[in-house]
Amino acid sequence: MSAGIRLARRGNGLGLRLKATAALALMDELPQVTTVRTWNADDNRHMLAVNADLGYVRTGVLQVWEKTLG
Repeated sequence: MSAGIRLARRGNGLGLRLKATAALALMDELPQVTTVRTWNADDNRHMLAVNADLGYVRTGVLQVWEKTLG
């Protein structure tokens, strides 16, 4: 699948439905769980919007640095 086709499929709500379904299943199966952590790249606006729509709030930032040797 080309990148253009993948991007054309964005915005159909699939990520929101999947993440919401998983959260509901977790609440049903493990009601004692009170905190869920999730993470996404800062440039992944679609999933960041999904997280915000579901009520997730940013509590921290993880940065990874990479150096190519040689």
